[in-house]
Amino acid sequence: FPPIDGISTAKVLPIRELSDEEIRKWGDEFKKIFMAQ
Repeated sequence: FPPIDGISTAKVLPIRELSDEEIRKWGDEFKKIFMAQ
């Protein structure tokens, strides 16, 4: 994979620390990315 600019400064959180609302929000965002045709 190509390098990702700024990845060394990205904040990474375990999914268990996210609220149900945040999990739904990010699920929708990732769905747009991975289900794109």
